Amino acid sequence: MWGALAEILSRYLPDQREVLHLMFSLVDAGHLERLLASAGFREISVTRETRERSFASVDDYWAPIEEAPGTGPQAYRALPDASRQAVREEMYERLASFESNGRLIIRAEMLIGAGRA
Repeated sequence: MWGALAEILSRYLPDQREVLHLMFSLVDAGHLERLLASAGFREISVTRETRERSFASVDDYWAPIEEAPGTGPQAYRALPDASRQAVREEMYERLASFESNGRLIIRAEMLIGAGRA
């Protein structure tokens, strides 16, 4: 759900592409495990989970982006009005495929790492 926003924003802010995609840099479980080990953790476990979130509408999903902290929302808010409108419209188009029975259903996959220090 944040990947689409990062991709769209990268077209408007190509110099920020690397930063906008930084949150996706830990998609490899082995890499995350090695990072935790190099930080001194032991008994490390890394699991991949999928979480689902439901929103009453695309507007309900989008509203927090207008005010949320984080690189993506901040970059979005820094755009001129016309560019923000274009980003919002493209996101709405992309999110339409996740609508079901009038609700927006988003599934996000994540890695969860744990260990003992």
